[in-house]
Amino acid sequence: MKIDIYISDKNSNKFISVESGFDVKSIQVPDPDYQDISIYKKGLEIIAGEPKIAFDSDKAIEAIKKQSYYLHGVAIKVTES
Repeated sequence: MKIDIYISDKNSNKFISVESGFDVKSIQVPDPDYQDISIYKKGLEIIAGEPKIAFDSDKAIEAIKKQSYYLHGVAIKVTES
């Protein structure tokens, strides 16, 4: 499945993925962080069962087929010890 990934303009840890070419503006996400988004990656090929860092391809494919989008995020925390 080819997807387009958008990043929240309000929270750079939040992403929304849709099938490539899908009109993301037609989606109503209850979280206000997704009201203003920008393209992050376009036409990314994902394959079921393929491991990725901070992204579950199986859950993404299932959610996109069910509700047209997949919400995901990543946060990196750095501490000194």
